[in-house]
Amino acid sequence: MDTFSPALHERISSSDRRRQLENSIAQAMDRYNSDFEAIRANTARLRALREAREAEAEALVVVAPVRKRRTKAQAKAI
Repeated sequence: MDTFSPALHERISSSDRRRQLENSIAQAMDRYNSDFEAIRANTARLRALREAREAEAEALVVVAPVRKRRTKAQAKAI
């Protein structure tokens, strides 16, 4: 339905136009809020994944001992 055509515009009362505008704004705000919530949930999910990955990497560093490299003098002595 084209609400911007001049013929239709003249037939719709100002209260109807205001109601249509309010409904349109409410729908836009609902879309905005749902998009915002989806982005926030995705951000929280990605943060949790990153923190888990970092914690796992730290645990691997603690578990895996660092092997010492031989110095040239130690290698010649062998």
